[in-house]
Amino acid sequence: MGPRVADSPPTAGNFTIKKCRGPRGSRESRPVSNYRWPNPPCLSPPLQAAQQKKSGLLKYKNGVAYIADPIKTTEGEGDEAAAELASSQMMTLGGIGNASIAPKVTEVTHWMGAGEAAGSEAPEVVPQWIAFDRRVLRFFGYFKEPVVESAQENFRIRKVTLFYYLEDGTMHMGEPREDNSGIPQGVFLKRHVAELDSGEILGVGHLTVGANLTLYGRTFHITACDEFTREFLTAQGVEVAADEGVPEDPYRLKQTLKAARSTQRPSTRGKALEDLKKFFDYDRKVLRFFAVWDDRRALYGDNLAFVVHYYLSDDTVEVNEVHSRNTGRDSFPKLLARGKLPKNHEDTGTFINRQIRYYEWQDMMVGQKINVWGRGLLLYDCDEFTRSWYRKQGVPEEALAPLPVDVERKLSVPKMAVAPDWYGIGTERDQMQSVNMLIPKPPRFDWDQFMEHGTHQLRFAARLVADQGCKLLPADDVRLFVISYYLADDTIQIYEPPIRNSGIIGGKYLERCHLKKPHAVNQEYRSRDLFIGARIATHARCFELYDADIFTYDFMERHADKFPLADVSAILAKCRAGVATEEGKAAVLGSIQAATDEATGCVPVPEVAAGLEAAGVSLVPHELVVLARHVGEPEGKAPVPAVKLLAELGLEAAE
Repeated sequence: MGPRVADSPPTAGNFTIKKCRGPRGSRESRPVSNYRWPNPPCLSPPLQAAQQKKSGLLKYKNGVAYIADPIKTTEGEGDEAAAELASSQMMTLGGIGNASIAPKVTEVTHWMGAGEAAGSEAPEVVPQWIAFDRRVLRFFGYFKEPVVESAQENFRIRKVTLFYYLEDGTMHMGEPREDNSGIPQGVFLKRHVAELDSGEILGVGHLTVGANLTLYGRTFHITACDEFTREFLTAQGVEVAADEGVPEDPYRLKQTLKAARSTQRPSTRGKALEDLKKFFDYDRKVLRFFAVWDDRRALYGDNLAFVVHYYLSDDTVEVNEVHSRNTGRDSFPKLLARGKLPKNHEDTGTFINRQIRYYEWQDMMVGQKINVWGRGLLLYDCDEFTRSWYRKQGVPEEALAPLPVDVERKLSVPKMAVAPDWYGIGTERDQMQSVNMLIPKPPRFDWDQFMEHGTHQLRFAARLVADQGCKLLPADDVRLFVISYYLADDTIQIYEPPIRNSGIIGGKYLERCHLKKPHAVNQEYRSRDLFIGARIATHARCFELYDADIFTYDFMERHADKFPLADVSAILAKCRAGVATEEGKAAVLGSIQAATDEATGCVPVPEVAAGLEAAGVSLVPHELVVLARHVGEPEGKAPVPAVKLLAELGLEAAE
């Protein structure tokens, strides 16, 4: 057993183990050389430090890479031997100096070596990987692949593209991919230094248009090259032939001719695609005709009405009956189910071999008579969609005019003009449902209106006035009311604000409900009936609307199509028409200028109404408020600027 060694770092040049067990289980370091190690076949003896270093050729100076002198001359060797060896190594590395490979460019990379230190000038060369960086020659060609186990072809033409990289003399070959070819196409040969079957290394001298290259048992024929390749080879003095054509593959030519012959005769697949396109173009587009079948010459015959549907998506026809009450006939739904309608039903026999012709949209015209399995139906009219569709097809308007045909009309049941008195169960609308139909149903609620105007309400200030059938008490002069119209369901609520010491209890005057108009049958108040100056009569009381809130004014002006009295443009046009004459212009100017306040330049709204009245323009109170809001404040009560008012009327104030 050897002596113990103190724990210390391993010495250089020897492999050591940090800790190993001693005779008594202690851990200690011992040099590896003190032990006998087996020599496995996968490990070689340790290399010396001098043998592990690898020499490099590239060095950098001022950020530019250059090749350092790889030759280390020994004492006693001459400069001529060193230069010759350096030149041979550089020729081996890049092939510099070969006129058939190197381009005619200025060589700028300097040779940095031992000769520079000695003061002698070394030859200036450019490495091939720098001179031809990213320069690739591209050629197009093909090769014939034999097919020995097919009766349809003996060989196959396969096109290839050859890329030759000038920087290192490598090449790779690719094959264009084709759909459904069944051949693994793509990279045909990976990039490498190729060797011809003759033993030569593939170089630029072997590559030209029209050349044959034999690689790995295949002969490739070059047929063309790209523009850069042609210019490069021409600059090197190589004569490049014109591009050749690639011979046609016999099997592919046969398949092309077969496909051309198949397209000349109709195929079921083409018909299916045509029907599918027709379905996508004309789905849900149906021509509707109104027809009549006059069978009154026959026993128990009658003049019956039908509706004919022609489906443009598949050229099928459907005939529906038009039922009427108290006719004594069974309400059979259809005369003809949807399907192809033959022009002559006798051609559809089992033992008759005739070509069946079916009705198309050209045969379905107003005034034509169609044969529906032995029944002659006269098409006397059509709907608006059918008429517009035929116009787009170039059919004149005269051919689409309806015919005066006597058709059996439906019996109309007159509705009761006067509704019965409400007997207090449910609402009046619920009661009318039981009057209008035998089996009453709940009245339909307009959910679209509810979603559009769910929280909107028009609020007006009103007072009691005397009217026909409505009395006015002395205490009613001081009573004011707020009338709210709910746009969601067209209901009206009347509220009376309480007034202290008036002796009248305020609060809710009328519960929210549908308010009926007096002296009218089943007519209710709507939003268009409410405006400034309007009157609402209910329960022997008459309310006159004299004011509204700003939201009500804004809403009515935004929806001027539903509220004609709130249309600003119509009001201005009405006023401008009145002042177009000289008399009207003088009356309006005189009245407004006389009533204008010199300090503020404003004129009261009643004076504006008086001036327009003098010009022959009569405005209701709501129109006057809308005009005042347009030229003045949003409330429409304060005096309006005279200059702005005259400008809106198309007048100019006198100095």
